Amino acid sequence: MTKRTPPQLIRSAGRCTVVFTLLMAILCGARTAQCATRTVTLVTSQGHAYEEVGNRVYNNLIGTEDLVLRTFNVGELDILNKNEAGFLDNALVVTVGTSALKYMATNHQNATVLAIFVTSYSYQAVIAELAPQRHHFFGLYIDQPLERYLRLTQLILPSAKSLSITGLKAANTVAEITESPSSNCSIHLEEVEMAADSNPIRLLDSYFARSDAFLVFPQANALDRNSAKWILYLASRHRKPVIAFSEKYVDGGALAAVFAGPSDIATETSDILSVWRETGIPDTAWGKTGDVFTVKTNLRIARFLKLKIASESQLTQNLAKESLARDCEVNER
Repeated sequence: MTKRTPPQLIRSAGRCTVVFTLLMAILCGARTAQCATRTVTLVTSQGHAYEEVGNRVYNNLIGTEDLVLRTFNVGELDILNKNEAGFLDNALVVTVGTSALKYMATNHQNATVLAIFVTSYSYQAVIAELAPQRHHFFGLYIDQPLERYLRLTQLILPSAKSLSITGLKAANTVAEITESPSSNCSIHLEEVEMAADSNPIRLLDSYFARSDAFLVFPQANALDRNSAKWILYLASRHRKPVIAFSEKYVDGGALAAVFAGPSDIATETSDILSVWRETGIPDTAWGKTGDVFTVKTNLRIARFLKLKIASESQLTQNLAKESLARDCEVNER
């Protein structure tokens, strides 16, 4: 079999570039295990991370027979709609990023879509608006469940009892956990509502003063940029750990983060597609948090806080096999 190189993802002067990676197998209309599918990967090149995810998914699938590669920039989507709409409607499509998901939900409503590298908030919003009755859209969320953040906090800071948390997903996720508590310990969560016009020092200072640690979920980009520096500044001043959602946050001064990196997303995407080839595509749509993730720590901050923490690999292993729901009661203030 001729060796093929990964797709080169094209940046455009427009808002995004969409790259289609077509992986062909047996053609048929039914979504069953007996009909292997043509897979189309749409990559929105809004940054290096999108490109890396797309390339890693491609590399994971490179061994599949009858691989056909085609690329389109965003300016070519209208041509694609006219000439290849039928093909996309009958394809199994992997979308990378929200823009690609919106494109498929708008233009190819009968396709089977596995959306990756999207937040649960974005995925649910797109489906509610564009595909509420479609049972063949599936979402693999990039954001991590609150239980995972809390368990990581417990592994690093076993004595923590009071945590502050900020981010769009906090309220809903806290409510989900409080509905099914067990009884071995009690963690109190206090949600911090950050607005664009908030005075970050005045707002955050009191939370840091009364919390054992600060948990950061993703927010709107502007809020992320504006609040991150103040969160990390106050964490240093109060000598309190920050548990965050990205590698960059750790590099900036957070103690630790749990996140799905490009290799994690590509691995789980390949695993899902492999299962679907064996058992068939599910009849009922789903959206879920990924089971593959990475833990990153900042040893300099650990020393500053006088904390002794396990290695990243050990924390990842422990986090993967333990569930907070089994051993900890969480109460929302």
